[in-house]
Amino acid sequence: VEVEEGKTITGAPTASKENAEFDGWFTDANFSGSAVTSVVAENDATYYAKWTQLYTVTLDLDGGSLSATSLYLKAGANLYNAVKELAPSKANHQFAGWFKGEDALTESAVMPSENVTLKAKYKVAYTVELYLQDKDDETKYVKADSDVTAYDWAGTQVSPEIDVTGFERNVGHEGEDASKTLSENASENVFKPVSYTHLRAHE
Repeated sequence: VEVEEGKTITGAPTASKENAEFDGWFTDANFSGSAVTSVVAENDATYYAKWTQLYTVTLDLDGGSLSATSLYLKAGANLYNAVKELAPSKANHQFAGWFKGEDALTESAVMPSENVTLKAKYKVAYTVELYLQDKDDETKYVKADSDVTAYDWAGTQVSPEIDVTGFERNVGHEGEDASKTLSENASENVFKPVSYTHLRAHE
């Protein structure tokens, strides 16, 4: 950079380098002292760019969707904070967190001095079809206007318990799916018919 003699330069230009963070310009190659913030041009001078190595965090979305698939951090940075707002979406699933290997990422996790891969894990959806006893004909059960959707880990044994105002669970109703092990395929995770008796029938 050529500068008129005696002129003061402030706001030195930043530099860029792949997988590195620019830490400023220094007057010697050992980067002693503080970064230069202004210079008075009196004679020829050389300044040295200081860099901090950045490491790659690869995000394995496991079939999910997210705009980012990687990010770059310096060693010692809080890894949890860097990804906590990144929540991929996946049809019929609910994002359950980032994992490093088999372990969920903790709030104290820091970036090591190497590249890492984090994997997204999800809970699978299951649907409960509710049938409510007809208030005018207690021998009939009518499907509720909407089903209930919840989420849990695939492979988990689930026995849904849902509160329905004005009704109580009719446990053991003929044909009811009272319990099942959740499949990774959400279409297989449908509990029906889960029936509820109108409370007035017991008054």
